[in-house]
Amino acid sequence: MATGLARTLSIVEVFPERAIRYSADDQRPIRRSVQKYYRRIESRIGYRWILGNNRHCGLYKKGAIWPFPIRKAQKAMERKLFLRLKLPPGAKVLDVGAGSGCVAINMADMGLKVSAIELVPEHVKEMNRNIRRCDHVDDIHVQEGNFHNLAAFGNAGFDGIYAMESFVHAENPIQAIREFRRVLKPGGVLVLHHADFTKTNDQIREVFRLTHCPGIRMRGDIEGKLKDLGFLDIDVEDLSSEVVPLWRLLAFIGYVPYQFVKILGLQDRFPNTYSAVQIYRNADKFRYVSIRAVRPST
Repeated sequence: MATGLARTLSIVEVFPERAIRYSADDQRPIRRSVQKYYRRIESRIGYRWILGNNRHCGLYKKGAIWPFPIRKAQKAMERKLFLRLKLPPGAKVLDVGAGSGCVAINMADMGLKVSAIELVPEHVKEMNRNIRRCDHVDDIHVQEGNFHNLAAFGNAGFDGIYAMESFVHAENPIQAIREFRRVLKPGGVLVLHHADFTKTNDQIREVFRLTHCPGIRMRGDIEGKLKDLGFLDIDVEDLSSEVVPLWRLLAFIGYVPYQFVKILGLQDRFPNTYSAVQIYRNADKFRYVSIRAVRPST
């Protein structure tokens, strides 16, 4: 894989607006590890019965304790993302890592035209089922895909791109950001709801490994990459204090099972149980951020 990636990077340095094209071998490790995580029984049960198959955090008022109803808080987070895009009705956006489609449906409800890509085939099927039941079925188009490789989309086709916590799975953030820049129109907007950290330890590194989150980097890393790749007006809003109620709930639910998981060394089978407790314990080292950046007009 390293040889293929090096070859791709050398091509992109010469032709910065050219679509990045992975070989099948390049894409397979990324696809396999992310799919393995989401296909685990623990992941499927947790995301369905706790988060309603909407795979992202909720947004709460600062100082809030009670996490319910979770879906209301998740919709507030989706509304926040929409407001960060600052796009007019009818604007064309790309949802990268669309999951069950809840965010895409909400964006269409708020007037945007959405193309959505998702890496996990089961999620694509679920998304299509959800979209068929919504009021804006003609405004959302779905396909299976990897956001490192947007060759299915032409240059400068979107007014906006957003990632609702999916960029944490970015195997190579630079390549992904290059592709985002290519398919954005001049003046187009990129919004990443993302996480970063100020310092790490063995427990945090284990969380990243278990949940396949190589895209979570040190504070300032993603912003620096955006700047290096030509994005302007980079703005970071720290929402950490507004996601705590859900993080606290997940840690509470997982605390007792976590003790057995840790003693028996079963982290690989129960990655979410381990991660929920460790993320809450290490909350002072993490940030939940909304990163907004603009592609130059020229």
